[in-house]
Amino acid sequence: KAHGMARQILAGYSDADAATLTFARNRHGKPYLVPRANGPDLQFSVSHSGNCFMLAVRLDHSIGIDVEKVRDVPQAMNIAQSHFTPAESRGLAALLGTARRDAFFVLWTHKEAAIKRLGIGLAANLGRAELDLDPVGGARLVAWDGDRSVAERWAIRRLDPAPGYVAAVASVHPVGSLTLQTWSHAGAD
Repeated sequence: KAHGMARQILAGYSDADAATLTFARNRHGKPYLVPRANGPDLQFSVSHSGNCFMLAVRLDHSIGIDVEKVRDVPQAMNIAQSHFTPAESRGLAALLGTARRDAFFVLWTHKEAAIKRLGIGLAANLGRAELDLDPVGGARLVAWDGDRSVAERWAIRRLDPAPGYVAAVASVHPVGSLTLQTWSHAGAD
């Protein structure tokens, strides 16, 4: 159902019939919409977790999105030590209980959104994005592969799409506006 919904939404942005849209995958497996002759160059990213599906669409610029259902992950610190930067792992270790759980998902969604924006593989690249947690539960991109100038050219924003979920969207600056729309599917499983 999620893929059908994504196809319908992209068709609306493309001013085309959903059945005529053609998709392909880049060398890392990220799907993309094959541009139609004289059609817009729409970039998109999809993510789903639990009962939440998100689609990010941007004209002419790559975009990445990730959504996660916030839940207890007993091995969160092991995951952080394996895939996050040392500073991020130390920051998580300093937190307790739900604060640690929530911060873990903020870091994860921001990292995954950045990686999806680039269209590259997830596991090998999580440590390349360096983030800084702020006191109000957000994260700020500090560097990519140690390059701090990236933070000036990229935009990663936290989204709270529904209670119990956290998400992030990543693209290049500037992101002129960001609109969060909610659709509900009557009779969804």
